[in-house]
Amino acid sequence: MSILKDKVIVVLGASSGIGAWISKYFAENGAKVCICARRKELLKNLTNEMNQAGYNMIYRVCDATDNAEVFKIATDVIDIYEKVDVWINCAGQNKAIGKVYELTADEIWEEITIDLRSSINGVHSALQKMINQNHGIIVNFCGGGAAYPHLYAAAYSAAKTAIARFTESVSLELKNDNSNVKIFAINPGLIYTERTKELCESESGKKYMPEIEIAFKEKKCNDTINVAIFIEYALMGKLDDCVGRLIYTSKDLYEEMNQNNGTINSDTGYIRLIE
Repeated sequence: MSILKDKVIVVLGASSGIGAWISKYFAENGAKVCICARRKELLKNLTNEMNQAGYNMIYRVCDATDNAEVFKIATDVIDIYEKVDVWINCAGQNKAIGKVYELTADEIWEEITIDLRSSINGVHSALQKMINQNHGIIVNFCGGGAAYPHLYAAAYSAAKTAIARFTESVSLELKNDNSNVKIFAINPGLIYTERTKELCESESGKKYMPEIEIAFKEKKCNDTINVAIFIEYALMGKLDDCVGRLIYTSKDLYEEMNQNNGTINSDTGYIRLIE
């Protein structure tokens, strides 16, 4: 039986891309999934597809940068399912590409605001419910921007680095309280999605990040399945040694786990920003 069976999972940023794909995977493997984003039609279509196939999915339209809207989702999920086992924050954007002095300050702040506020709102709302039930897993998407400086993506890197440090700090709080709630930050790697496709086709993407399109053509990218497997391993407790850390969900990580009886050492398989 799948570890996902009857788990209640909320995915913030699930109208397309990684969020939509993993939501579908979770539902197909027995989870009760609430998908959330701004684009109602896409959410509705995926929900109808899953429910018509006999799976359990609901959707909520929200702006992830609005804390009141995100908190209402957490409340609705608890009212319907009486618990929330996993909360995933993968809403965001990566559009402020280029030299900082060529971008407007508003473009830079918009990117930082959307990426950072959506994760913080998700964590804050999830914790309000998970602390009371004393269990749950929260996952923040950080991307490569948190692992190393991104040339021509300063706003994205700043936001994602802040999310990683926020994750570490919240994890320390939970540990200090002896809470069973766990929080992780993950770098899903380069994955072909609607967002990365738009980036490749944009004028700024072609000018400043042509290597991304080359990587896709040469199939040098990650597989979305690794993100879903990460959630399964977290639910199994196999990643407890890396709670609060930024983990790269690469194929190598799972090969390493398979070679070590399904566990990873806290000194490998992740990137620590500051020791």
